[in-house]
Amino acid sequence: MSSPAEPSRARAAALAGGVRAACLALALWWSIPASAVERLLLRLPEVHNPAFSVHALELRFDAARGSAELHIGRVKLGSRHWREVVLRCARARFSLDELSCSRAQLWLAGRRLPVDAEFAFAPQRAAMRLALRTAGGARVEAAFTPEEGWVADFDRVELSELAAWLQEWRPGMMKAWQERAPEGTLSGRAEWSARRGGGDELRLTARLEDGRFATSDGLQAAEALGLDIRLDAREKAGAWDWQARLGWRHGAAYLHPLYFEAGPLVDAAGRLRGSRLSVHEARAEFEGVAALAFAAEIDLAEASLVEAAVTVSGADLAVLGPRWMAPLVAPANADRLSFSGYVSGGLRVKDGRLVEGNMVLAAAGLSLRGADGSRGLAVGPVDGRLPWRSDGERRAALQIGGARWGKLEFGAFVLGARVDGNGVRFDHTVVPLLDSALVFDDLALHREADGWHGRGSLVVEPVSMPALTAALDLPSMSGVLSASLPGLRVTPGEIAFDGALVITVFGGYLQATGLRLLEPLGVASHLSADIEGRHLDLAQLTETFSSAASPALSMPMCVDWN
Repeated sequence: MSSPAEPSRARAAALAGGVRAACLALALWWSIPASAVERLLLRLPEVHNPAFSVHALELRFDAARGSAELHIGRVKLGSRHWREVVLRCARARFSLDELSCSRAQLWLAGRRLPVDAEFAFAPQRAAMRLALRTAGGARVEAAFTPEEGWVADFDRVELSELAAWLQEWRPGMMKAWQERAPEGTLSGRAEWSARRGGGDELRLTARLEDGRFATSDGLQAAEALGLDIRLDAREKAGAWDWQARLGWRHGAAYLHPLYFEAGPLVDAAGRLRGSRLSVHEARAEFEGVAALAFAAEIDLAEASLVEAAVTVSGADLAVLGPRWMAPLVAPANADRLSFSGYVSGGLRVKDGRLVEGNMVLAAAGLSLRGADGSRGLAVGPVDGRLPWRSDGERRAALQIGGARWGKLEFGAFVLGARVDGNGVRFDHTVVPLLDSALVFDDLALHREADGWHGRGSLVVEPVSMPALTAALDLPSMSGVLSASLPGLRVTPGEIAFDGALVITVFGGYLQATGLRLLEPLGVASHLSADIEGRHLDLAQLTETFSSAASPALSMPMCVDWN
């Protein structure tokens, strides 16, 4: 009964014996004067080995020139194969110990590859060496032995030079390659061997320096990339099961709308079948994240994300918020946003679209500074859960510890909502304000191509003017402020209110209609309205705003302001 290794040994022995006999014939021929024999033609139908196989091999030797050509009809390496492989040697030498070829050109399917080659074969050991050098100075040195298979060391291989090889190795990936025009240099080692029982094994260690890429639209780009790569892969049933580790040493990348910087360490495992890359499990170490895991299906031929799922826990918003959340929440004002607290959750993407998400907030906070550096808007701490699905409705509930708009402080409140694929509908919400409250009803927002749109109603319950003016650092005024605004409308860059805001003050009242808040989150936020004043006591008004040297006036007043 034979062992699993015996077929491999038999094939190796056959290879060594066949080529050994050929070299013996060449050596005998070598002793014949050149005037007797000028050319030699040697044909071998097949040469098999555990790591590769060769079909229709033809060796032509020109004694007068000392040159040779090696023609191979088909070469198979692992699951890949190439046709019409030609090695043209400007110098060739034969002996019982070695067949060598230098100053050679390598041709594939009638096209010369941009490399100079050297080749040597030792039939006694069934071993061979191959060296390739590119015009840019990159060098690849590969060696084969039956015991270890192929071992290749490569140094400063330009990514742009790999395009020619990729066209032959994975032609379906050329689209993704050309769209991004990657640059940089790769150095490292690759080991390829046949396993007992069938299948191939690949080990790769590499280092990328000065990496960069960019798409024509500028939505994906990277520069100064430094990566450490470790890959172990085994072929099984026409696919490759792999494990990898990626260390990002330096550089940065922009994948619209997110910005990434060096630091992450990623461990992943999956399968490659054809042009479909499956990431079954991956874990990453990021600054500010307790744990991050993801899985994905990627179409390498189309450079598209077929499906992906990401889960994160214990993410520090102070670290990640400015990088990842600000571009999503308010890209035009990202530099004015700051974050605090923690978030956990997950996302699922299908066919390049976000289809599901879930966010759990813990003591989270968000603040937006005013355009002039003032206090602006702030919300938090916030605790609760915010789910979302593109094809259905989900229930969200948030406990909000307070908020601030400019100098106005708002109390704690509960925010409930129903979230669907393209919008959100809020429950009846009461937001405490000083000794009063803001009451929102029927507020619903939905996203369109140009931004957020929505409708609702707002009631401002009577609020004490002494308390309000004190909170705003204004001169003290008596009276109350109230509002009934049944037609609240939200459009990109504007919040408009139907109804009236009434301030009972100075013995009369002010009534504001046509209220419009323009650029509420922009650099030039301002409020416009039509204001009507009735029965205002100028004595009270001037007493409030006058200086000590200004006499008070006393007369009733009616005025319309626009």
